[in-house]
Amino acid sequence: MNDRDVIAYYLTWTCYGTWLPGDSRGWHDWRHGWQVADPKIEAKNRQSMTEDAVTLNDLQRAKVEATIRKHCDIRNWHLWAVNCRTNHVHVVTTARTHSPEQVRDQLKAWCTRNLKTTFNPAKKNWWTEGAYIKQVENEDDLAAAIEYTLNAQ
Repeated sequence: MNDRDVIAYYLTWTCYGTWLPGDSRGWHDWRHGWQVADPKIEAKNRQSMTEDAVTLNDLQRAKVEATIRKHCDIRNWHLWAVNCRTNHVHVVTTARTHSPEQVRDQLKAWCTRNLKTTFNPAKKNWWTEGAYIKQVENEDDLAAAIEYTLNAQ
């Protein structure tokens, strides 16, 4: 990590097509932050989807979690918590040698490879682009991120 105050990364990414821009729950635009619902934007994004939305089953969720655990172990990143849900993934990890974007990209890429190999080689889109990234800077926030990841789903 470049910033000595950052002790971990809290990452969340969604499955393809499950939380589109314009969604009724609100949505995040990487340039402008949190946005309110907009049915026209959601409809436009739904029409531009190239595949069906992804809902992960229990076996796929287990594969994602195992992949994240293994990759963190290989990279010598401390994995504080992981929780793969049917439509999103939460990870709390310390990766001192990589930016949060690099961690996100590597985890999503390896999960994609393993899901394709095991379940559906033809599927191109498992995840939405990007991810929510929070840099955790103190022990209280780390404990809260771990608790949320493991128990607040």
